[in-house]
Amino acid sequence: MSGLISNPPYNIKWEPYEDKRFIPELAPESNANYAFIQTALAEIDHQAIFLLPMSVLSSSNKKEKEIRKWLLKEGYIQGVIALPERMFESTSISVCLLVLNKKKKTTDVMMIDARKMADKEERYQKGQYGSRAHTNRTYEKKVNVLSDKTIETLVQCINTGTCIKISRLVSLEMIEKEDWQLAPSRYIAYENKNDFCRSFEDIVRDINRIAKLRNAVKLVVNETLAKKLKLDITSEDLKKSKELVNDLNPTVRDLVDDSIISPDYLQLTKNKNQLEFKQNDKEIQSEMMTILFNMWKQHIVFLNNMENQYLKELRDALLPKLMSREISLQQGQHKQGNLQQS
Repeated sequence: MSGLISNPPYNIKWEPYEDKRFIPELAPESNANYAFIQTALAEIDHQAIFLLPMSVLSSSNKKEKEIRKWLLKEGYIQGVIALPERMFESTSISVCLLVLNKKKKTTDVMMIDARKMADKEERYQKGQYGSRAHTNRTYEKKVNVLSDKTIETLVQCINTGTCIKISRLVSLEMIEKEDWQLAPSRYIAYENKNDFCRSFEDIVRDINRIAKLRNAVKLVVNETLAKKLKLDITSEDLKKSKELVNDLNPTVRDLVDDSIISPDYLQLTKNKNQLEFKQNDKEIQSEMMTILFNMWKQHIVFLNNMENQYLKELRDALLPKLMSREISLQQGQHKQGNLQQS
């Protein structure tokens, strides 16, 4: 195929296997981002564009770094465009566009920082899951969008190599000096970079917005089970975060009429084998609960279909014996022994 555009699922696990697509290295089992990229390269003749989380540009994972280094040395990466957070209604993470080109003749990469080029747009969405308090409620969401003019400017910059104010054509040698990192902010000089600083109120408001989203779902898990699932490490991070917030809050309260929200997304218990996800916020409809609900629903549908197949098999096996009166089916009994020999 000549080319493709892809927005694959982010940061999902996969089961690596040997295949000619996966050169020079298999993507890590914990993250399939680069496996999608390698698959695309094996299929296209010309260009592929991926919409991916910003983490693909600077991941320190050895396997991902090796693949990124190979892509650069082969000259397959034509451009990188850093986009702002909140481009999606379903997630607030920052994303980027990774432009691949198998016909490119140089190893130079066009870096574009478009994080400040978006326009804000308000959208309204009905609650989809949960009680009527959620399903009858309309949620207001603010998202960042790119205008047609901005998109045209970015496309022209990538395709022609014409630099604009927030772009720079970067050589392979420069990228190597930056340890193969691809975040555009590493390469683009900003005028009056230190002249502007947001207010403490705005910064704390953003910190608390993220804290609320993170705290919206709480995992309650048995201590022993947590160690098996390696959640004890996360528990240590949580403890350190709480200590940091407690240390910062006295100063924050002196500066602004607010406090940083303490992290509350994990709780270890001694209850045997307890594993429970809880909706931890009455106001926020958590994205994670929606994801978990959909996964659970798909799993139940799958099991129901399997059960129906076995019930049909049982019916077909019973029918000849019932017809010949070799056995009789006792009605109205709900205990073992419903089937009795005649």
